[in-house]
This record gives sequence, C-alpha cells and structure tokens, in this order.
Amino acid sequence: MTFAEFLVLMQDVIEGFHKSGEATAELLQRPSTRFILVSIPTHTARRSVENITKQLRELSYKPELLLVNRCLPEA
Repeated sequence: MTFAEFLVLMQDVIEGFHKSGEATAELLQRPSTRFILVSIPTHTARRSVENITKQLRELSYKPELLLVNRCLPEA
C-alpha cells in the first residue's frame, strides 16, 4: 500500500472525527449543559479543580457542582 492509498482510506476516518468533534462542541455549548467536577480532598486535586473551573468559565461553560469523593472518615 502506498502512502497516497493510505491517505484515501483515512479520509473517512478523519471526516468521522471531524463530525464527532463538531457534534461534541455543539453539545457542550448548549445552555442546558452543565459540568459536575469530581475530585478528592487533597491539595493537588484542589488546585486542579480550581484550574479546570477557571478554564471552563473562560470558555463560558457552567461548572455546576463539585463532588468530593473519598472524604469519609476512616473506620
């Protein structure tokens, strides 16, 4: 198989990725879309959540809820 043949075969795959990306972007930009962030109670995770929240807001997305997992006291 030549490189040109490979590119012809990959065209459908690339077009599929493009269509999926457009559909995902449209879904994320709907006014009804919200984000639930899930984290653990550590300093590093808190910084990550803060950065993700900042980036979401800069993109005009709406972080709705923060769920902190593994925060029950040990037995």
